[in-house]
Amino acid sequence: KNTVLPILNQGPHSSFLTRILAICKMQTSISSYGVTFDHFINNKKYQLEGIYCDENYWNIFDYEFVEGKPFGKSNIDNEQKVIIITDKIREVYFGDAQNVVGRDIDIEEKTFKIVGVVKNVSSYKAYLSADVYLPYSQEENYNKDWAHPFLGGWEIVFQVKSPEQKGELKKEIHKVTSNVDISVQDDFNLLEVWARDFDERYANAFFNSNEDVKNKKALYRWLILAAIVFVLLPTINLININVTRILERTSEIGVRKSFGANSGTLLIQFLIENIVLSFIGGFLGFLFAFILIKLINNSQIFEDTTLVFDLPVFLYSFIICILFGIISGLIPAWKMSRLHIVNALKENKL
Repeated sequence: KNTVLPILNQGPHSSFLTRILAICKMQTSISSYGVTFDHFINNKKYQLEGIYCDENYWNIFDYEFVEGKPFGKSNIDNEQKVIIITDKIREVYFGDAQNVVGRDIDIEEKTFKIVGVVKNVSSYKAYLSADVYLPYSQEENYNKDWAHPFLGGWEIVFQVKSPEQKGELKKEIHKVTSNVDISVQDDFNLLEVWARDFDERYANAFFNSNEDVKNKKALYRWLILAAIVFVLLPTINLININVTRILERTSEIGVRKSFGANSGTLLIQFLIENIVLSFIGGFLGFLFAFILIKLINNSQIFEDTTLVFDLPVFLYSFIICILFGIISGLIPAWKMSRLHIVNALKENKL
C-alpha cells in the first residue's frame, strides 16, 4: 500500500545516513535484511532469517500482528532484548501454543523476550520476509565505528504520498549525495546512490541492469504482452464456440425474421445471451477460485506462501471477462443477424 524508496547505506549512526535523512520530512525507516541465525531445536538445526529494523519500520509496512505489538523507540534506545517472530516460528518453537507474548526465545546465545507475533510473509517478498525481527540496537556492530564510511548492509526506506513527491525526493537525494567528498577513498573514485521504488528494484534485478526507468518500462511491456496473450487465446476460442452455437440456430433466426424480427433485435438478443453466460462463468470462477485458495492454504502446499483473494483484482478480472464476452459474441451475432431469410430457412448456412 505504500510507495517507498530504498537506498543502501553503511550503518544506522553513520554521518552519511544522517546527511540523507536530514533532507527528508516524511516517514523513514532503516533496516538490514538477509541476516541468518543458526539454531537447534530438539536436536534439529534451523537457519532463521532475520531483519534488524527501527520502530518506524512497522508504521511503513503492513505486517499483520496476530499477537502483541511492535517494539518501540524506548526498546531500541535502551537496547532491550525484544523480538518479533512469525506464526510459523511460533509453531516450530512452541507447538500449538497461541499466547506466547512475554515468553523467552534463545538466539545466538542471547535470550530475547517475545513482544509480538506476525503473519508469515512469503519468501517471494525478499526484502520483507524473515523469521524473526529484532531492534537494530541488537545488531553486533550497530554502535561501532565502521572502517568504511559508505559500504555496509543497511538501507533507508522513505514513505512518500504521491509520484510527484517521489520524483522530488529522488532529485534531492542525488543532489545531496553528488556533493559528498570521496577523494579520501583510495579504492574508489565514484559514489553511486540507487534511489529506487520497489518496482524499479525488481525490474533491475529481472533485467540485470541499473537503468531504472528503462527497465521498469520494459518489465511493464512484457507483463502487458503476457496479459494480452493470456486473454486473447480464450477470446478466440470463445468466438469459435459462439459461431458454432449460433450456426445451430439458423432455422430459429429464419423463423424469427419471417415474423418481422429485424437485425438489431437479433443482435441484441445474442449479445445479452453472451453477457449472461459470461456473468455466470465469472461467478463460477469466483466461487471455484475462493474454494481453491482455501484448500491450498489449508494444505500448505506452498509452505510459506499464503494465497489471498483480492477483491479489486477479481472485479477488474470480472469486468475484463464481461468485455471479452461481449467482443467474442459481437462478431458472430452481427453476421447471423444479417443472415438472409431464404438461406436460414432452406440452406441453413451462412
